Amino acid sequence: MARSKIASVTYTFLIRKDENIWNSILEFEADLADFFAAHQLQAEPITTIEGSTGNKMMMISRIQEMPRLDNKPPSQSDVKVNFSQQLPQVKIQKSSDMVKQLTNSLGKAIK
Repeated sequence: MARSKIASVTYTFLIRKDENIWNSILEFEADLADFFAAHQLQAEPITTIEGSTGNKMMMISRIQEMPRLDNKPPSQSDVKVNFSQQLPQVKIQKSSDMVKQLTNSLGKAIK
């Protein structure tokens, strides 16, 4: 794995208990991640070894931009349509005829 340079910055957030809007640290971290996402950054919590004591950490990185779809209609030169094919003939049936055919086929299957 290639070595990369990492900066570690420590912050302490002080929140008055009567003004607290989060029920858990996980809710706070989710809102913090949303804040970073709004600024095209990804905040990913780093999981530590179970049973260890230490600070909670988040890795902050740029969000990789996804390629965007081009929703423009195709130009006339891109469209190749063959109208020489004939569409299949549609057989129109009354609903009563369809029911009779279905009940007859069910009757044959039961016998």
